[in-house]
Amino acid sequence: MTDYTKIYEDITNELKVSKTSLSSSFWETYSSFANTNGGTIYLGIKQISNGNNEVVGVDDPFKMKKELMDLANNKSKVSINLLEDDSIKIVEVNSKFKIIEVSIPKASSINRPVYINGNIRNTYKRNYEGDYLCSVEQIQSMLLDKDVSSFDYHRNEFDVTSYDVDKNTFKSFSEDLSYYTKESKYSSMDETELLDKLGLLSNINGISYLTNAGVLLFTNSSKILKVYPRFHLDYQEQLTNQTKWDYRYDSDNLNCTGNLLEFYNVVLSRLKIGMPNPFKLDGVVNTGDNDFTSVIREAIVNAISNCDFIVGGIKIVKYADRIVFTNTGDIKVGLKQALKGGITIPRNVQIHTLFRRLGIADKSGTGIPMIFDMCSKMHLAEPILMEDYNNNCTVLTIFTKAINVDSTDFDSIVLNLISNNPNGISRKELLEKLGCSSTSLYNSLKKLIKSGRVITNNQSTNKLRYYPNI
Repeated sequence: MTDYTKIYEDITNELKVSKTSLSSSFWETYSSFANTNGGTIYLGIKQISNGNNEVVGVDDPFKMKKELMDLANNKSKVSINLLEDDSIKIVEVNSKFKIIEVSIPKASSINRPVYINGNIRNTYKRNYEGDYLCSVEQIQSMLLDKDVSSFDYHRNEFDVTSYDVDKNTFKSFSEDLSYYTKESKYSSMDETELLDKLGLLSNINGISYLTNAGVLLFTNSSKILKVYPRFHLDYQEQLTNQTKWDYRYDSDNLNCTGNLLEFYNVVLSRLKIGMPNPFKLDGVVNTGDNDFTSVIREAIVNAISNCDFIVGGIKIVKYADRIVFTNTGDIKVGLKQALKGGITIPRNVQIHTLFRRLGIADKSGTGIPMIFDMCSKMHLAEPILMEDYNNNCTVLTIFTKAINVDSTDFDSIVLNLISNNPNGISRKELLEKLGCSSTSLYNSLKKLIKSGRVITNNQSTNKLRYYPNI
């Protein structure tokens, strides 16, 4: 039975008093949950400072439920109704109070942004315990996600043509495509012929304009920045802690072409060095080998295929014990579905398709589960996949050393997990992700707090959360 006095507000829970009338901020939270990851609003519960909640109840819950449904179907109040009758539950607490639980699902991409009061600028997202107004860029990103054809399919609007294709990138790609397909003809085609065959060109009045995907894949950073002004690709190796980085690929560097295909090849070749097991990859082509290379390949392509280049780019950092893949944008199918597998809806459909033509990308939605399964078979710590709503990005951490709960490696894993959750993480969540004993976790947390690397919110056990001390 749920103890309503112990529920704390977080990314998916919100408490509102609403004893006599619906809280004026209810629809802000409705919008934020719908645009983030869904959640539950509890009406009739007051949050108080000592760590426990006070159940005050709703005076007329049936009247309030009707008011909720009426407003949810009012376009001037909210852009879309995501509530069904069983989304609103009236619950009796202690035979004395009645509260209301309102379950709000994450809206599908075609229904986002969910906004209120008839103004798209009133679009909210969830940030741990609060709701915040979205930026213009975030709203624009959600609007582009509504297009089922994917923005990267569209012709670029800045007159970038087949003449802007980087020769070295195209030559490398055509050779890889010929090798994988066993069709030598591809290596002899010119840029216009092959890119048109791949659907990366739009021919208007005799001029071959690249699609947005073509610009990202085959041109250079100066051309890409015309289409995606916030575009950035960054790969770093931080292995010795003696310098800011030991190696770096930065798309802003004039020595780099800065397109996605070059980035993929450079990063893959660098990540292959010093990894957990021998590599059997033949060039860029997937040979069907079942080793750690498959994990790395899938992680890079996952970041590229799902990155929201409208608002940013990709950062990949290789540490001595882990690799962290960060891309702007959330997961279109949602975190739970991505971990479950079976459905794939990449943000950049045409780019994803091109990687599949090289035999690299997954089509059936099994990429993320494969990464987790492969790491488990290699006795590595379980990867961490999370959506960072503060920074509007998705972060995948893959560990390259096996867990040893008796070593400082385990402390590093715990610290990294906490660091990837800037809004805090509970001990229960840590145990679920790590799969270790509570004693091992307790000892590790004790050392990390003593060293000053981790802090807490000093709350009672049920509300205690751990934070990186940054």
